[in-house]
Amino acid sequence: MKTEEKKKIIIRDLLNKGNYTKAIMYDDAEPNLQSFVELKKEYPRTKFYAWHVSLEGQATEYHRTNENFAESEDPINDLLQQKGLVSGPSQVDQDKLDQIIQRLTSQEQPAAVAPVAQATPTVTKVSGQSAMPKTVATPKPVAKKVYTPVTSSPFEISLRKAAIGAKIVGTELAAFLAQCAHESAKFTTTKEFSNGSQYEGRADLGNVKPGDGPRYKGRGFIQITGRANYTQASKDLGIDLVNHPELAEKPDVAAKVSLWYWKTRVQPKISNFTNTKQVTKKVNGGLNGLQQRTNLTKSFQVANK
Repeated sequence: MKTEEKKKIIIRDLLNKGNYTKAIMYDDAEPNLQSFVELKKEYPRTKFYAWHVSLEGQATEYHRTNENFAESEDPINDLLQQKGLVSGPSQVDQDKLDQIIQRLTSQEQPAAVAPVAQATPTVTKVSGQSAMPKTVATPKPVAKKVYTPVTSSPFEISLRKAAIGAKIVGTELAAFLAQCAHESAKFTTTKEFSNGSQYEGRADLGNVKPGDGPRYKGRGFIQITGRANYTQASKDLGIDLVNHPELAEKPDVAAKVSLWYWKTRVQPKISNFTNTKQVTKKVNGGLNGLQQRTNLTKSFQVANK
């Protein structure tokens, strides 16, 4: 059975279990998206939204049934809860489609292995003897190890590639991905679920103006928080996150701010990236979710070996 047919069965099963008014899919394969859109014939009362995700994490609209999402509805949270990705009501703005990924399965394609070259016979002349053929063996190429994602989000793969490009490797790579996975509900959101009012008046975060708490709440895969971080990230990255903090919710910018935060706020202060407790303090400011962060770190260590 083709992948797109398998996914159609899974999605049809989910739609049959609940009275959903909207269905959303992010995927990097057009056959999967087309198969998904075809389901609207079977569910005329459900609006279908499909987005194509590139390897760089760019999301491009593939299909949209209507123009806007109602802020009071949250069908995606129901689907995510069924997959065990989040718990509790989501306050993510449904109009920002690139904040929630409804990808049920994802895996990189195995690298192609070059054909094995045949051994090339050569002739060696020995004095007083007939020329004898001598076989020189050509070493077989080693197949590249295929990375098996820890989560079902395609953004895990794109963020991993960006991190490797930034020379984050080994145990540090595992720690970085684990912290981002925890902060972003396994790469399914780039915007904090809460409204950010708990950060209001936090001078340690640079929130010195009325409304700074909600305005500069957690965003990006690592959830940068506070006017001070948004201001410095704007200067270093050349992106106006001060006047437009919502830009940090877009997958490509979310990856940039997460790498920026790690490189400037975490990496210089950590000597042992296997010490999840120490890493968590630099990311979270405390030890919230330490057990899950520890488990994720171990999973990413195995995946990146």
